[in-house]
Amino acid sequence: MNNLSNGVVDVTAYYFADNARKCFPKRIERNGQCLALLESGMRCIVTRGQQIVQIFTMTDGRQQYRLRFEPEARVWTLLGVVTCPR
Repeated sequence: MNNLSNGVVDVTAYYFADNARKCFPKRIERNGQCLALLESGMRCIVTRGQQIVQIFTMTDGRQQYRLRFEPEARVWTLLGVVTCPR
């Protein structure tokens, strides 16, 4: 899914943490490619004026994926992919 950076993706599965108060992406898809993410990630909430944007750093065990979620538009964007050091 490296070639999908800076592209809109679909989040087709989620997992919940902190007694179901926080939602994280578990599976992302784009152009027929599907990627399962581990149930381990970080979420950062950023405000731009009145707009709230959530940034997620997730992993599949080999690579880290940085995702942006814009709640108002309900749009997920894959911002980048980084190979995890071994």
